[in-house]
Amino acid sequence: MEERSPLAFDCSFISTDKFAVAISKYDGKLSISRDGTSDKVHLFLPISGSARFSCFRESIVSVPGHGTLLEGERTSSSMQFNGSRHHLALIVDRQFIRKQLAFLLDRTISGDMHFQPYVNLTEGAGSGFMNIAMEVYRGLSNDCWLQKSPISLNSLCETLGYLLIENCSHQYSDELSRPGPAPTPKHVKWAIEFMEEHMSAPISLNDIASASKVSARALQQGFKQFRNTTPMLYLRDLRMSAVHEDLLQTGEQSSVTEIARKWGFAHLGRFASDYKRRFGQLPSETANERRGVCRRPNSSQDDE
Repeated sequence: MEERSPLAFDCSFISTDKFAVAISKYDGKLSISRDGTSDKVHLFLPISGSARFSCFRESIVSVPGHGTLLEGERTSSSMQFNGSRHHLALIVDRQFIRKQLAFLLDRTISGDMHFQPYVNLTEGAGSGFMNIAMEVYRGLSNDCWLQKSPISLNSLCETLGYLLIENCSHQYSDELSRPGPAPTPKHVKWAIEFMEEHMSAPISLNDIASASKVSARALQQGFKQFRNTTPMLYLRDLRMSAVHEDLLQTGEQSSVTEIARKWGFAHLGRFASDYKRRFGQLPSETANERRGVCRRPNSSQDDE
């Protein structure tokens, strides 16, 4: 058996209702694994040293000047250090990011944003991540000024969120780069709000039209023009995203059948087919991800 190498680490952690900031230092050989996925977006900002993130067959090297962004299934990765490592980590509530993106695109956002894991920190707005994150960390430490200024704190939180959305590549980046569409009319917005609030209820097209204060025909025309779909298909997509989120959060604690029926999908064969078309995998495969398929040996096992 090989002799174990010395290990030292130090971590300071501060959180708000929207995100957390951590400053971590490691020295030695260490492997950290996470069971299951997280509902947060994790951005690692290296100060010195290197680290490696591993999940499935993907290996991501983290070095100064290049941030590492993990979301969805990538958050179940393991992280390995060998030597000295110093980094700052931003842990952002995914729902907060979705709401900001929804404001920018003027429509509902659900599911993963599919961020690319590599973030250039050496130029453009990427260089601002470290500065703003450090400002938030110092401002919240030891009863400092940000604790006494909620307006300033909220402004910095929103700035960090928009930096992530506008400067980190994801599946909505191309859409954000195009000119914005005409503003969505109020009756379509009211319909969407009503559907989001009553997704698990047996609502009809007439119910939605009544809540939107227009006729069913006018509502269908509005959705065709401003959402390129019908109100009921839009509702189905909302419910499908809700199933996806439940499967990621609960895994095997609830059966696929229970979750599907909770959100109004009675025909399970058709549901499974539509789900795979939307998310690229069967519902049971999503549920299995929750068990943590990326487990890696811990540091003591590595040293044996």
